[in-house]
Amino acid sequence: MTLLRCRALMRVRKVFDDDVNAFMVATGIPNDGTIYFSATAQEITGSELWDAIEELVLSLKSSSIWGKCIAIYPLIGGTAFTHKWNLKDPRDIDAAFRLIFTGAITHSGTGMLGTPGAADTRVSPYNDLSFTENHLSAYIRTEGTLGYDMGASDNAALTLNEFALLARNAGNAYYSADGGYNCLLANASSKGYFVGTGTTPQKLWKHNLLLKSINSGGGQLAGSGNSATVGILSIIRETGVGVVNSDKETCFNSVGDTLSDADVGNLHTAVQALQVTLNREV
Repeated sequence: MTLLRCRALMRVRKVFDDDVNAFMVATGIPNDGTIYFSATAQEITGSELWDAIEELVLSLKSSSIWGKCIAIYPLIGGTAFTHKWNLKDPRDIDAAFRLIFTGAITHSGTGMLGTPGAADTRVSPYNDLSFTENHLSAYIRTEGTLGYDMGASDNAALTLNEFALLARNAGNAYYSADGGYNCLLANASSKGYFVGTGTTPQKLWKHNLLLKSINSGGGQLAGSGNSATVGILSIIRETGVGVVNSDKETCFNSVGDTLSDADVGNLHTAVQALQVTLNREV
């Protein structure tokens, strides 16, 4: 038997993590030599995409971050269909937090860009998170100056009551975990992996560098009638409408519980490795 044949059999016999298998089957990306994004810097085969997600999942599980996320969006495959799935629960229902797209969104091998448009995670800060202990993360690939990269607001006027992450808006980066305008600071470049986490204190990170840490102060998303859900590429109000859309491209997002400083470092390592494999890192 030739060495090439042996390698082919080894690939066929590879057993993937159950969560990887469920997610990749949902995307419809085959575990074979099918080529995606031909003749671009992101050219890759289906089997290589399977391997990339396997590496991501195993890394998140080994560092105990997997269980702290309720939604993870790797945004692979380059289409609305492949981008919509939640890696943690790839079922096509609201309760599984798969994305619902509105408006104009450009989907590609480098992620998704609102032009303008929004993706509703269906994650309710009030119902699905411990609102005082949580995180948002967004890997931003392009320069931009406007809009929310992730967020929810239970106030129609967007006055204070926000759970939000911005890479750059009017010259500032910003994270709010409890509704107040906290963790706000000047930021000259929107490119990077941004993680906002915690409430006491709230911390905003960029590429594993701490930008700001501040104790919380302000309101919060609360009330039994609250229907606000977390948007990507916009902030979604209690009315269900995404507004103040981002002008930046995102290629990875997550929502979940608070992350420790060590968790943020491990998450950055895992996510950056994925982006390097897909040749879309910044």
